[in-house]
Amino acid sequence: MRILKWFSALLVFSLLILATLAWVGSSVFLDKGSQYTRNAAQLPVFSDDMPAQTVQIPAGEWSFRARIAGFDNPEPAGNLILLHGFPETSIMWEPLIAEAAAAGYRVVAFDQRGYSPGARPGSRDQYHGNLLVADVLAVADTVGFDTFHLVGHDWGAVVGWQTVFTEPARVDSYAALSIPHMSAIGASVEQQPDLSERSAYMAFYWLPWVPELSLSADDFKKLKELYAEHPAKHVDEYLALFREPGGLSGALNWYRGGLQGLLQPSGGTTTPTLFIWGKNDPVTSRLAVELQDAYMDGPFEVIELDAGHWLMETQTDAVVSAVMSNLRH
Repeated sequence: MRILKWFSALLVFSLLILATLAWVGSSVFLDKGSQYTRNAAQLPVFSDDMPAQTVQIPAGEWSFRARIAGFDNPEPAGNLILLHGFPETSIMWEPLIAEAAAAGYRVVAFDQRGYSPGARPGSRDQYHGNLLVADVLAVADTVGFDTFHLVGHDWGAVVGWQTVFTEPARVDSYAALSIPHMSAIGASVEQQPDLSERSAYMAFYWLPWVPELSLSADDFKKLKELYAEHPAKHVDEYLALFREPGGLSGALNWYRGGLQGLLQPSGGTTTPTLFIWGKNDPVTSRLAVELQDAYMDGPFEVIELDAGHWLMETQTDAVVSAVMSNLRH
């Protein structure tokens, strides 16, 4: 018994030493001066008729870093909000922002809760799904969008679906990239339980501090590998954000709290909806994609691309063309 206690104590001590070494190694690559936050604080505050630029949008108790365009158009064709996913920012939408603004739309792509320095609560309870939807509506209110078209990718698609479920009267149309209707995902796992393995990686992100250490180790090597298909300009922005103390935790807190408060409605969705996915996406199953029809009562179109998860980065022209066509219908 004494040997067992000694071995257990040694194991715990060894794990603590390893964690400390990992933390020290990761902290070497952190921007302790928080340059990203200081740059965001110097951005102009949104006002009507501003030309295309990056701004701060006060919304509720938070301030969101955002890219806007088309607000200097005297006769806008409509309003558009773009929601990024993990682990990205609004820069992922630059090609679509430019195309939509040129077509006459007023466009807002904001860095969501946890990603915006002015909207980065520390508690995972502050990342529940209903709060993420509230951010979308608060931003829309600030910029004067009574109704708007909505596009989301990855976690942004999850928030987009939830916005459609809870505030359908405010959403003119919706385009979801990569993540299907929540109820279809649930039904697919019920029919084929092994499909739950596609989201098994989330369990790692639920852990405290370990994911931060893992993703930031060796100068963010794992994140850089994840960004292999992303433009260098985008990667520079992502790493500048995540090098700040707390930046990576803000993004990971979506996994730790974002699944709380999500709806899986059984009734049909009436909002005109476009779903775009890559047939090689390791996260999304074909069964979930096909089961969506049962939950859609309004116009619904599915576009399948020969791609993986990063649709805007690898299929830019196809995605932009499809979304613009959906806006005009």
